[in-house]
Amino acid sequence: ILEAELLLCCEFLMRDERNFHCWNYRRFVMGTLIALIQLNRVGESIHSKVTGAWNLDTLKDSSVNSIDDVPLIEAQLTPQISQHRNSEVSLTPDGLDEIHKLLMKEWEFTYEKISQNFSNGSAFHYRSKLLPLLHTFPSTMSRIERLEEELELIINAVFTEPDDQTAWWYFRFILSWARPDSAEEESIPLEDYQRIFFEQWNNIKELVDDEDGKCKWGLLGLHMIASSLFELEMNGGGDGESGYGGENWKQLATFYLEELKVLDPDRVRRYDSIMKSFNKE
Repeated sequence: ILEAELLLCCEFLMRDERNFHCWNYRRFVMGTLIALIQLNRVGESIHSKVTGAWNLDTLKDSSVNSIDDVPLIEAQLTPQISQHRNSEVSLTPDGLDEIHKLLMKEWEFTYEKISQNFSNGSAFHYRSKLLPLLHTFPSTMSRIERLEEELELIINAVFTEPDDQTAWWYFRFILSWARPDSAEEESIPLEDYQRIFFEQWNNIKELVDDEDGKCKWGLLGLHMIASSLFELEMNGGGDGESGYGGENWKQLATFYLEELKVLDPDRVRRYDSIMKSFNKE
């Protein structure tokens, strides 16, 4: 039934590729498939506790976290995919491999839909949910390689439609997702993060220059990069005056906001608010 529902979603998305109701339902179906794989792979000791009908009122109780109380279904009943490794269940290698293959198929599906239409915000959003999940599995692709692949997709999108906010929203997500974090074992090293986003800064700067400086989302993208690089330098004990690439990232971040206030006067208060928050950091 669930596989048939996925096919039905495909048909609906061929007719209306950006329908967020359908994308939301697809995520629900995938979450349920993952829950069933978990139940089928954790062993007889778990199956013995899954008898009779599920109590939906209990399943909706967010306080229930243990497999002894509810068989890993509560999170999947909401329209989202939960990270199976947050549970107390120990899946077999076959179960993990099955889940990984499902996620990779969804990952490829979002790429196909985004390639067909760079304005598909629902596909980008779903991709942002899949990305952290994929990196809970062993992969032949490193975090840096994944970052560069996603940035290539984003750059293709923004150079095609510079004024479409969809890809810029995903760019903001990727900038945050890739940010170096000492708490994460596979975190991207600071020097690689700086190198990669310095390259993207040059790419987006070229785009803005080609638009005679009148590219609102491009300027926001430049501000996001500049502010992120500045914050990382300050956290590392830098003075913020001469940053990576010899640039003064604080000065540039402020400059881009001032340019946006001129280009987009209807949102001056928003840019003032961003600047106020940035100067506090």
